Amino acid sequence: NFSNLTDVLIFIVKNLRRSDTLLLCQSYYLLKVLPALVFLKLKGCRLFLAERNSFDQYNEFPIKRKLYSLIFPWIFKIFDKIILNSSEMALEALYRKCHKNIVIFKNPRFTKEEIKILEAIIPKKSSKSVYTFCRWSEQKDRDFMIRAAELFSKNFVEFTVFCNANSHSFQRPFVTSAFLHMMEHPSILFFCSKFEGYPNLLLEARVLGLPIVYSHCNTGVSEILEGYPLAYKFEKKSLESLKDAYSRAAESSEKFLCIPDMDIALKHSEYLIDSKQFVEAFVNG
Repeated sequence: NFSNLTDVLIFIVKNLRRSDTLLLCQSYYLLKVLPALVFLKLKGCRLFLAERNSFDQYNEFPIKRKLYSLIFPWIFKIFDKIILNSSEMALEALYRKCHKNIVIFKNPRFTKEEIKILEAIIPKKSSKSVYTFCRWSEQKDRDFMIRAAELFSKNFVEFTVFCNANSHSFQRPFVTSAFLHMMEHPSILFFCSKFEGYPNLLLEARVLGLPIVYSHCNTGVSEILEGYPLAYKFEKKSLESLKDAYSRAAESSEKFLCIPDMDIALKHSEYLIDSKQFVEAFVNG
């Protein structure tokens, strides 16, 4: 029940002992907490950083991006381990000075119960409507989604964004599970994020065998969609390119059934990723 960041830091500095481990989730507040991190490092504590998104998250803040690109590579060296969820993210220049301390860990997205559900799916064709699931934020490129909605409307294509906002007619409340919704209502998935790490939404759509229209961002996307024949890329900000990608996706929805990819699902499941074993090896390594 901390009321502010200062209270958190005071608690951590007072209570962490030598050989304890502090896990910092994402680098948003790294500069604010840096003095405390240096103190803990000198005290003998282990420091871990878990980063979820690409450095592209700072693209719209040029000054901050430039500053961070200069100082973060040096700050990152104080961490004993850095956990990333994308192989492509690990190649970013930001991590070159600490690449030996990087661990790539893609979370076990699918539970054993979900694997059983996937195995029991009766394949069927997707509809030609388009949907996506996201927070209504700049990361997801709201401006382009609005333009895309206008394009789809003019061409009599149903377009829905499950985002819990209501400022536009195409917006709907969040669903309990995007994965279950896509499984029960297969359709064409739309994706235009400005940056990501390893987007679960694309992974779920591919595992379900849905047609996907997407624009590229630097991490995660190609790792997930490489070799997937039902993924149709459009150029960022280009409605004409989106129109062409949708046309090809709609054509595929007429021809092909949505067949679950069990190999990909199992690769990202609890069956093949033992989180407990990983954590124990990580902490003791």
